[in-house]
Amino acid sequence: MISHSKIFFLLLVLLLVSFSSLSAHVGLRYPTSGLTFAAGDTVQIEWIIEIDHGDCVWKLEFSNDGGTSWETIIDSLPKSQYTYDWIVPALATQQAQIRVTQENALYSYFTASSGNFSITTTTGVPVSSQRPGQFELLPAYPNPFNPTTTLSFTLPSAGYVSLQVFDINGRLQRTVLDKEMPAGTHAIQFNADRLASGMYFEVLHFGTRRALQKLLLVK
Repeated sequence: MISHSKIFFLLLVLLLVSFSSLSAHVGLRYPTSGLTFAAGDTVQIEWIIEIDHGDCVWKLEFSNDGGTSWETIIDSLPKSQYTYDWIVPALATQQAQIRVTQENALYSYFTASSGNFSITTTTGVPVSSQRPGQFELLPAYPNPFNPTTTLSFTLPSAGYVSLQVFDINGRLQRTVLDKEMPAGTHAIQFNADRLASGMYFEVLHFGTRRALQKLLLVK
């Protein structure tokens, strides 16, 4: 007759094996640990199904602190999609991670993560001092956000910059930046703690050029 202690031990082993297998049902191929990316780079996240569970969707997340906290990049990607073009945020860290989760009707625990990689500039100097590029309004990160997000842009030369946030009715809500700026890539934190949830528009003016981006504040 099997003792209660042996039964408990067998159940514990079975439970540990079951949970250890959860992370093996999806595999993250890229990025991997040890890599270095520059703010504004486009990285193609790649993953595979290792154990099929029928209908499912994918969730991608980003961590800047070694996996202690996570922010959603995108949710509910279709099962047939195994790549996603991710814009690297203007956030210097040596503990960046990407995580992919296979979600279906029964489970949302089948995950795989990249391990730590670095986000920096191409020259190893502050973001605002990078080599000049074209005039470009980079994707805000995170977006949707609550209540802060990072607004980033690139200037081909020094000049006067206006960065403002408008509501969906075209009313000015915040002037984030209004001054001369040097050439290069710049990252500005925007705090919307006193604004209501909803859609907003980030508008960047540089000389005669103008760029616009939607922002979604979710509280």
